Amino acid sequence: MISTVMGYPDFHRLPQRLDSKYPQVPIYLSRTGPVIGTHTGPNLIVFAVLGDKQSIT
Repeated sequence: MISTVMGYPDFHRLPQRLDSKYPQVPIYLSRTGPVIGTHTGPNLIVFAVLGDKQSIT
């Protein structure tokens, strides 16, 4: 999962770059809410990996 606060400028490129390296892994996009954005600022990018690390080789 990839998440951003206020539309990081190159946010749309990240899924393409990750998909070329890990084509078998689904990539989900989301937006981080204003409560977290207040503490981190507008250019936050969150990467979260879900699942068993053994399945990604």
